[in-house]
Amino acid sequence: MSTHEVMKNSNPFPHNEFNEREFPAKEAASMSTSPNCAFAGLVNLEELLERIDHDQELLREIFGLFRREIPGLLAELRAAIEANTAKRVLSAAHALKGMLANLAVEKGSATAARIEELARAGEVNGFAAELAELEAEMAVLVASVDLYLAGSER
Repeated sequence: MSTHEVMKNSNPFPHNEFNEREFPAKEAASMSTSPNCAFAGLVNLEELLERIDHDQELLREIFGLFRREIPGLLAELRAAIEANTAKRVLSAAHALKGMLANLAVEKGSATAARIEELARAGEVNGFAAELAELEAEMAVLVASVDLYLAGSER
């Protein structure tokens, strides 16, 4: 099976849009709009809040920006991988790594860093598995951000 076929079959976001993926109701119901609960295991919230001096309004703005930008960044990474263009993969993975590191999304940032290293080394065979892992984590993070943002508007 080609890398393209593996990626196509593992894409949790049809058409690269998060809005088309349904987050499991059971998981959503168990999550709180409290950032401590909603982002458990995804974001090092303590570190992120320290960085922004515990400013809840800024936290909402940052998560809103993340929510707007992440679909395009993931789409660019997927397109670069599908085109098998190491330079584009390197650039897209680097942008994602930076964004996720700034948000204290440690696992996602590490996954993006692995993709970046694979691109730098020209090892295209590992892209599909790493991308699938990153997209799966981002699906949960996006759903968590959506729940947090919806709850923080009240």
